Amino acid sequence: MEPEIRKLMQRAVACHQTGDLESAARLYQEVLKQSPDSAEAHNLHGVATSSLGRHAEARASLKLAVALAPANATYQQNLGRVLLEQGDLDGSEEALRIATYLAPSLAPAQANLGNLFKKRGKLREAIACYDRALALAPADHKTWNNLGTSWRELKDLPRAEDALRKALEIRPDFVPALSNLGLVLAERGASDEALACFVRALELDPDQADLYVNYGNTLRDLGRDEAASAAFAEVTVRIDPRHGGAWSSLGNATLAIGDIERAGACYRMSLECTPGDPILHFNYALYLLLTGDYANGFAEYEWGLRADLRQPRREFRKPLWQGDPFAGETLLVYSEQGLGDAIQFMRYLPEVKSRGGRVLFEVHPAFQNLLNRVPGADQVISRRDDGSIDVPFDRYVALLSLPTRFGITLESLGSVQPYLEVPGDAREAAARRFGGVSDFKVVLSWYGNPMHKNDARRSIPLETLAPLMGVPNARFYAVAPDERTAQDIQATGFPIEAWSLPLEVAAAVIQEADLVITVDTLHAHLAGAIGQTAWVLLPFMGDWRWLLDREDSPWYPSLRLFRQKKPHDWVDVVERVRVALAAEIRRRREK
Repeated sequence: MEPEIRKLMQRAVACHQTGDLESAARLYQEVLKQSPDSAEAHNLHGVATSSLGRHAEARASLKLAVALAPANATYQQNLGRVLLEQGDLDGSEEALRIATYLAPSLAPAQANLGNLFKKRGKLREAIACYDRALALAPADHKTWNNLGTSWRELKDLPRAEDALRKALEIRPDFVPALSNLGLVLAERGASDEALACFVRALELDPDQADLYVNYGNTLRDLGRDEAASAAFAEVTVRIDPRHGGAWSSLGNATLAIGDIERAGACYRMSLECTPGDPILHFNYALYLLLTGDYANGFAEYEWGLRADLRQPRREFRKPLWQGDPFAGETLLVYSEQGLGDAIQFMRYLPEVKSRGGRVLFEVHPAFQNLLNRVPGADQVISRRDDGSIDVPFDRYVALLSLPTRFGITLESLGSVQPYLEVPGDAREAAARRFGGVSDFKVVLSWYGNPMHKNDARRSIPLETLAPLMGVPNARFYAVAPDERTAQDIQATGFPIEAWSLPLEVAAAVIQEADLVITVDTLHAHLAGAIGQTAWVLLPFMGDWRWLLDREDSPWYPSLRLFRQKKPHDWVDVVERVRVALAAEIRRRREK
């Protein structure tokens, strides 16, 4: 390179290093006019124009650099990164693989190859690349962040948290790591710590819409729905009025405080802004189902199959069943979502059976003994950890997709008869446990699955149920088989007899008792499907299946619903239940 050209190149590099990218790009072009075969000038021009968002120029320059010096790993790495940013995954992978082959110790190439695998959904391969990159460059806070988000996607929250905290040790003001750490903390239930992360991130970047959405969602986890609404409105009013996620989250928050009409408008606006987002459709589905629009609600609920919103997500190399006759075939119906959902929707298996051949029903292993005989199912199998099924089948369908196949509406539910039969040996075991008890026998359930996103709203601290303990002639039993039951009873000293029972015997105890008092959990579904009288204690805004402003359930005629009249107020609910329980015991004794 001639001395004058070399000086021009030095000026360009100096501008580049000081952040004057426009001048740098212009000077690189001047260099290339005089020295068109300078691979380094093409490379740096590509890097500068990429940072300026001039993607076509960047791509062209970097391809020329690689063509002139194909054995230069840095050029290959830069090309791979730019192609990745532009969505050319195949081209990017080719360049990055060449770069890592030429220079295995080139940390950016390893990191960007990890980014490529992450974008392809190959998270394990991505993590391996990030580990190699960090072994070479342990102070790379961006790669620690990407490693953390990969572990989060794999649901390994401890490793995700560790990686993200390392990113913040290196760069405490790195907003993406603060935000991602907040998400991890929220997912493991540390909402206060998560909130602190989002507050700090917003101090550093107060105009990022997604930060406000995450901040608002965490406020909702803490029960601060009014404050959450304000956070979401900050996005929809000030930052990005077309942010579909913010509108949907605003719908969730306004629904939680009982503003039904406004919530519906927010959900519809979210879909107008982002019509193809499965999460937004799923949120709208829950709203429609809550308000009783089952025809449209269950149709929207199908969007949950396009993301990780309906678990377990099952995909087979078989056709999906659409509700048509299937004579001579075997149809797999797999249960999904919570245990209660399986109980609620297995009622539709006889209708499935009426349309064809053999029905195979896959259930959670906990149901192995309770559901070994199910009306409408020819065979019941337990779901394996690896998801494999060794029974042949021709087509498949998710259990909660059956309402759309059958056109279920609120009006078509009709009169529901008990449809769950408890095994005889389990009933005998339950009867023996109650032998000689003359008091009014009440099965009491005060908490649900702590991993449920709404568990903090639906579960009740046992001490809040203290007024029930003073009702004359009532004897209380708990049948949840975990440590929390015993711990809560020991902490309160309440006279509750706790039995750790397999599910089929717990169902039998529910059937043999005089009454079930429960929060929104599996025991409500078991009682309803058996036909046992149960009182369900619900938060101010309950799950969709309990609808709005009703004391009865069209799904389960034997259930009575006790709702909070204002958010978070269980005291009033418990007092109403206490009065009703005393009256019920008197009524039955007077018979």
